[in-house]
Amino acid sequence: MYRWHIQVSSNDSQLLSYLQTAIEDSPHKLLVEDGYFYLVSSRFEPYQFPAEVQDLYACAERIIARLNGLLKLKFQVQCGIFKTTPVVYVDDTGLQHLIVLETIQIKDEIRGYAGDNFFQHAARQLPDFLTKWLVEGNDPLVDEVLDNFIDQVNWNSLYNIYRLIESDVKERAFKSWTLGWGSRFTLTANNFKANHLARHSSVESHGELPAKFQAMDLSEAAAHIVSLITQWLQNKD
Repeated sequence: MYRWHIQVSSNDSQLLSYLQTAIEDSPHKLLVEDGYFYLVSSRFEPYQFPAEVQDLYACAERIIARLNGLLKLKFQVQCGIFKTTPVVYVDDTGLQHLIVLETIQIKDEIRGYAGDNFFQHAARQLPDFLTKWLVEGNDPLVDEVLDNFIDQVNWNSLYNIYRLIESDVKERAFKSWTLGWGSRFTLTANNFKANHLARHSSVESHGELPAKFQAMDLSEAAAHIVSLITQWLQNKD
């Protein structure tokens, strides 16, 4: 019996149904009770009392953020789940208590609709790294990459991901994955002369840019990094 049930929702009803079966073998699961979806997890078990609900919510937020990040990587869509209210607390006698918080933040950027049966059909054609990497703590490098990916997208977080993956794979594989964009990305991310939001300041950016160099914009860089993470996770043991 799970002590805590975090009610969740999505603007894509197909996603909730897909996740109910897709992650059923994970320590994090979706249950359906009385027509509502609930996130349950073995990670919630340390929280024994209703007064700990705020700490529980922080734990749930981290799980949901990681799940949404992996969904974005796997399906290349802006869909995800978000927590709603109430939280169901089951005491030692089996009695259910509803805990309602006054303020719940819902992130609009994860809302969307991918289409009828999109996830079920797409999942059959794509490698399954969703359940493999959903639980935090199995691989510190994966955790660090996903934390950077889930964090605000900027040149620091994107370049951190690039370097972390580069450190983990053979040189030949990494070169093939970044062929045609890696050097341009690296220069744009680090050199103030190419990008005023670069990781290095003007005094740290030495030398001239290559002739006819075209800086990469942040959205293009993010798309390349998404592809890089996906290839890495698909091939990582």
